[in-house]
Amino acid sequence: MLFVATLTLREGKSSTAALQALRKHGGWEHPTGFKVVADYYLSGTPEIIVIFEADIPEPIYAFHLNWADLFDVRVHPAMPLDQAIKAGRLAYGLDGTPG
Repeated sequence: MLFVATLTLREGKSSTAALQALRKHGGWEHPTGFKVVADYYLSGTPEIIVIFEADIPEPIYAFHLNWADLFDVRVHPAMPLDQAIKAGRLAYGLDGTPG
């Protein structure tokens, strides 16, 4: 399943914490079962977005625990827009079948 994680530097953390995060990221290995599709740094809030796949919750939890000391980590299930539109049409009975 596809997920999007947003990481926002915790309130009260400084640019020193951001440098600490960069050093930490350099030596960090993704948990087994956590496949990064893409990750981005943003010049705003949130600071980082990670798009990843996972089939079980344990690697998501490990990811969260690893970064929670520096970032407010939020994880959201995601799907491509065309798939979401199809799912929405199905859920609301807009595909020709009763909902």
